[in-house]
Amino acid sequence: MIQTSKHNQINTDLQMAKDFFAIAEIGKARVSARKAAGEAAQVWISKNYPQKWPGLNPFQALEKMHELSIGNEDFKVHLERLLMKVDTNYNLPANVDLIASAEFIIQNILKED
Repeated sequence: MIQTSKHNQINTDLQMAKDFFAIAEIGKARVSARKAAGEAAQVWISKNYPQKWPGLNPFQALEKMHELSIGNEDFKVHLERLLMKVDTNYNLPANVDLIASAEFIIQNILKED
C-alpha cells in the first residue's frame, strides 16, 4: 500500500491545483497538477524499479514513465499533456486540462497499489 504521507501529499498538491485554478492562478495550478502526478509517478517507479533511479524529482519521474512507454494509449496521452511545454505566452492549448490529466495518472497509479 502507498505510504500514507505520500498519498496525503499527492492529494494536497492535487487540491492545491484545483484551488489555484478556481482563482485563475493558472501557472500555479499547472505546477501543482504536475507535481501531484509526478509524486504518484515517483511511487510507481520506486515500487517497480526500487534502486534503478533513486532521487528523481516529480517531473523527472513523469519523464521516466514516458520514456519507458508505461501504460495504455490514454495513459500515454495524459503523460504527454503533463510534459507539454507552454508557448511563448505561457499557455498550453485550450483543450489541455492538466488537472484532469493529473487525476487520470494518479488514479491509474494508485489503483495498482
